[in-house]
Amino acid sequence: MTRLLDIIPSWLWATALAASLLGGTAAAGYQYVLLSAERAAHSKSKADHATEVANSKQAALDQSEAFRKKEQELRDAQVAHTAVVLALQADLDRAHRAAERASAGVQHAADAAAAEARRRCAASTTADPRAPAGDPIGVLADVLGRADRRAGILADLADRRGLAGRSCEREYDTLYRALTQ
Repeated sequence: MTRLLDIIPSWLWATALAASLLGGTAAAGYQYVLLSAERAAHSKSKADHATEVANSKQAALDQSEAFRKKEQELRDAQVAHTAVVLALQADLDRAHRAAERASAGVQHAADAAAAEARRRCAASTTADPRAPAGDPIGVLADVLGRADRRAGILADLADRRGLAGRSCEREYDTLYRALTQ
């Protein structure tokens, strides 16, 4: 091996050594340039990612605020609707109390008319042997009174259910319009 080293001139060895050093330096320089480019790309990616995260957070906040406002609008509409329904129910209750007073007046008048008719019939001197036993005028007054009370109950039920149905329908329409806008 020493003979091989002795055969090659020293200037060639020096040139080979310089070339290898320069080649290594050039390779290291190239690697440094590539690394710098990768670092710059990575920094740009991090900045882009941070921007996207910030934009996403802002969009989420904006959406949350829009939902909060919509929810508040719906809540306010529901409160207003409830106030209207309560007012309608109060009007309905007043109307039913007035109808009950009128019904009581009609019942009182029917009872008075029946009593007057009984008094006149009792004062009569002629009796029909074929007349039914009992008090037909009282039966008629009783039947009419019970029919009137039952009609009042059914009217109250119908009014309350109608009001509840219309109220539900208005509430649904309000919510549907609000949610589809």
